[in-house]
Amino acid sequence: MEAMVAVNRERWREELLECVDPEWKKNPENVKWAITVGEGWKKLVCDLVDKLDKIQPYTILQVKEKFGTLRFYTHTPKKPSKKFIDTIEAAYKASEKICEDCGGKGKLRGDGWVRTLCIPCNKAFLKKRAERFAKHTRKAKQKPD
Repeated sequence: MEAMVAVNRERWREELLECVDPEWKKNPENVKWAITVGEGWKKLVCDLVDKLDKIQPYTILQVKEKFGTLRFYTHTPKKPSKKFIDTIEAAYKASEKICEDCGGKGKLRGDGWVRTLCIPCNKAFLKKRAERFAKHTRKAKQKPD
């Protein structure tokens, strides 16, 4: 992988996609799963990439949220160094306190689907989830038996 030090914060998803697959623009549907974190973690992810670029070569495989925290999957040509692993784990830990949606102060929240959110973003998420549930319930009731 070529070094991407100092990721362009406005093009962060595109730059990370270019690391996953340099030809992603030819068929963007094939890699839409590769980066699925919210804008609130943009700084965290970009800072992580900047740090890892200085440690050892790697390829990004996937960037996502799992159990409410960041997951950053990579492939390295050689065994990942302790510093490389520790840097990724520190980002995982930091993501527990950063709202994935807005980047503000967050905490792990949820009752099944766990996310790291601030209070306002959590309220918006719960409202949207309730609306989706109500819509789904209405559709189910409209189906004839």
